[in-house]
Amino acid sequence: RLRIKDRLQLFREICNTVQYAHNKLIVHRDLKAGNIYVTNEGTIKILDFGIAKMLEPNQHQPSAVMTLPGQKFWTPQYASPEQVRGETVSVSTDVYALGILLYKLLTSSYPYSLDGKSLAQMEEIIKHEEPLCPSQNFRLSDNPEKRAYNRNASPGECENVLKGDLDALVSKAIRKEPEYRYQTVKEVSDEIERYF
Repeated sequence: RLRIKDRLQLFREICNTVQYAHNKLIVHRDLKAGNIYVTNEGTIKILDFGIAKMLEPNQHQPSAVMTLPGQKFWTPQYASPEQVRGETVSVSTDVYALGILLYKLLTSSYPYSLDGKSLAQMEEIIKHEEPLCPSQNFRLSDNPEKRAYNRNASPGECENVLKGDLDALVSKAIRKEPEYRYQTVKEVSDEIERYF
């Protein structure tokens, strides 16, 4: 029953941990709730670097990592459009996955409904469908009272907190075009810090 403010603080710790990996020139490529462990003391541990890639420090675009054509290393709910298309993967790809995670932390749902969809349908949704902003998702959910209870608040309080800055922050993190997202995880963390 963490309040939204506490969820944001926890998320900033996750960002700091992912930024540490990026500073070591590692892109995770499969960030998701199941790969993030929070100890009883509140320490964040990022798990499963099985498909992580080293960044190339001497390239003109130091954040670029290519996946070979035909390779699909992604979890549908967290996959970025560029991963789905098999394009260049960068730190912006991890920013996108973190944006999806933040959306889920704030609303209790994913921005896209992929349940029961074929792989081709999922790919089309990820590449082209524009999601509702978090406040709209919260308001239109099946059970906003339960979601609000899990955030130790009322539905109206939750929707008001999400409107505006948090909607904009999440929407920028999960933009379809990597160049319009935050370019580093630190930028996301800094934006949340400014929100407080």
